[in-house]
Amino acid sequence: MPATFATLDPAGLGMFAALIGGALHVAWQGERLAWLYLAALGCLIAGAGAYYLTQLEVIMPGPLTLQALNLGSVGECLLRALAHRINRLTRERDAAQQALIAALRESEQRLEQQVSARTRELAEANAQLTALAERDALTGLYNRRRFDAQLTEELARAQRSGR
Repeated sequence: MPATFATLDPAGLGMFAALIGGALHVAWQGERLAWLYLAALGCLIAGAGAYYLTQLEVIMPGPLTLQALNLGSVGECLLRALAHRINRLTRERDAAQQALIAALRESEQRLEQQVSARTRELAEANAQLTALAERDALTGLYNRRRFDAQLTEELARAQRSGR
């Protein structure tokens, strides 16, 4: 006894149409995985269509048409597995990027701390060199360089104050 379309559930067809409509909407918004979902549904629809056309004796039965529903289901499963793998790889890539960003921020903070510490050390070393350059090594008294610098400062102060 050949199958009829009366065996198809109208509520199920309505839900199927809603799924396809939702997938098309998301796909048109640029979601690439929605296209894979639509291709998976397309495999299933093509397989079911060929199967029902064979059962309704519209097309001649053959090895492919008799197994069309199974082949459509296999195509759907393969495309859904591909979509799942793409999702998983995308999540792994995003997690790796976040870990890399965190590591770079930590490295940047560590480097800033090292630069700050070295800058302080350099300022202290320069202050020590300045102090050594102004004093005599044997007596510890200020030398001519300090005298000239102090004289210049005092003359500038005298000129400012008008004395």
